Amino acid sequence: GINEATPANENVALYQNYPNPAKLQTNIPFSVKKTGTVTLEVFDITGTKVMSKDLGYKTFGNHNYVLSTAALNSGIYFYTLTINGAAVTRRMTVTR
Repeated sequence: GINEATPANENVALYQNYPNPAKLQTNIPFSVKKTGTVTLEVFDITGTKVMSKDLGYKTFGNHNYVLSTAALNSGIYFYTLTINGAAVTRRMTVTR
């Protein structure tokens, strides 16, 4: 399975998505402490990757990504943000 990591590390702070539960879209706020290329991956409850998005090069500061959940079924998902080799994971719920 997927273990939820601590909510912050030396490279990035990943915050809880809102709204949660999400219907059509959700905001995923994060703060970059060291610049680098950011990737967002979404996994279903079984650990299968269902979505991957390259968010590009992000500089120091606060950022927000709006994730469309239109292609996701109702259920529990995990989203992982990776930057400079460090990853942080949070859980979200999608409802229809």
